[in-house]
Amino acid sequence: KIPLNTVDAAYEISNGIMMIRISRFGAETYKEMIIPVKQYISAHKGKLKGIILDLRGNPGGYLETALTIANEFLDKGQLILYTEDVL
Repeated sequence: KIPLNTVDAAYEISNGIMMIRISRFGAETYKEMIIPVKQYISAHKGKLKGIILDLRGNPGGYLETALTIANEFLDKGQLILYTEDVL
């Protein structure tokens, strides 16, 4: 098996601010994103002030994964997705 990583980079750009570059949304993207976030929080005793998601050039991918990631940043009850039957 050849892994197809979708998180190209995750690093601190400023004191307490992380930059995470996601090239596409795949089946493992949420896990790929959350692991470095947890590692940062553990190493810095929870002093994460913010995360910048770099989605430039991201063509999309798994909708469920994108929704799961969006859920991490939005308040409970905020609308993430709206679909309408157009037939």
